[in-house]
Amino acid sequence: MVKAVKAAQGKIYEDNVLGKLPDAKYAALDAQYAKEQESLSGEIDELEKAITGYEQNRKSAEKFIALVDKYENYDNLTTTMLNEFVEKILVHERDRKGSIETTQEVEIYFNLVRRYIPPRFGEVNLTPEELETLRKKEEGKDREAHI
Repeated sequence: MVKAVKAAQGKIYEDNVLGKLPDAKYAALDAQYAKEQESLSGEIDELEKAITGYEQNRKSAEKFIALVDKYENYDNLTTTMLNEFVEKILVHERDRKGSIETTQEVEIYFNLVRRYIPPRFGEVNLTPEELETLRKKEEGKDREAHI
């Protein structure tokens, strides 16, 4: 496509030199073609980056699969295995400070595949009684946290 734009620019230049295309029209068309060529070059750069990223991700995934295959028949997790699989683990502050029963975000970054985001658990439908018990428990936690 870039070659076609360059060919068109060459054609309008020849037409301008031969007097077939007025200078004002040539300038407008030349600017339009230059803008289109710049846009296409940018798009090519973006696509090349995407392809490179895809290739790197594919290679990383293949290496990770090979690592999983290497350890698929082991019963115990060793420090060596853990170090080969896990890059880092980030443990965030608890949602409620001072509370024993609370949630806490933990991020696991695996070597070769980056951050692991576990699938969400299915929604749990609680009965009205269970909802009330949960609400009272949360209120108790709030009171304990403020004491």
